[in-house]
Amino acid sequence: MRSLVAPLANPRVTVSTGFRWYLPGEGFVSQLRAAWDTSIATLMGDHDHNFAWGGSMAIRVADFRRLRVAECYWPNTVSDDYALTRAVREAGGRIEFEPRCLVASREESSLREFLHWSNRQIIITRVYAAHLWRRGLAAYGCYCGSFLLGGVALLMPGVTVEQRLAVAGTLLAILLLGADKGRIRSVAARELFPAEATSLQRLASRYWQLTPVVPWVMLGNFLVAGFTRRIEWRGTQYELVSQQKVRVLGREHL
Repeated sequence: MRSLVAPLANPRVTVSTGFRWYLPGEGFVSQLRAAWDTSIATLMGDHDHNFAWGGSMAIRVADFRRLRVAECYWPNTVSDDYALTRAVREAGGRIEFEPRCLVASREESSLREFLHWSNRQIIITRVYAAHLWRRGLAAYGCYCGSFLLGGVALLMPGVTVEQRLAVAGTLLAILLLGADKGRIRSVAARELFPAEATSLQRLASRYWQLTPVVPWVMLGNFLVAGFTRRIEWRGTQYELVSQQKVRVLGREHL
């Protein structure tokens, strides 16, 4: 808590935030979730494009009231953190990322459950931060499109050996750069969570080993978000009509 509120000593900072950091578990899907989610966690940093995360964020009472978050931004929303982020952005405030407040998380699930969860994350992003969804779609579309076009080029007749080597070398370079980013995440995990040293000693390599898979999963998530605004969250189905309007479609009877 001391680390979380410390950035608020700077009057220019409106919100202080951490983020979740998934650690790879024993199962493949848990490891895929860790590699998938840390690609988002590492977007946070010392810049003006951070977003608040509901599991670890702090704001002054005076600013919360001044921005009228409860009255104007939180009614009719399913995302308290994106709504708070919008309130801060519209007021010209600053969101400070505090890496000491990253929250270690781990979850085992089926592949279907993981895809359900990851699709929901990106659908919510599309509705509440459409600019991030557009950028992500473009980035992962270009990445995956490059590999598809490269694969076609390698298989086309009439392509010279030199041309094939150039294409293969370019694709390999892209893969190695992605793997190196994953390696940095594995190092960061060991330094951030020394209490998890035993499991990370065996499993931290999954961050870089699964980097070739993550962009394809991400592209699927971003494409799904382009065609639906419906999500299911803890037994309740919602339609995210807009940032200010949510329709409850149904609830499971417990």
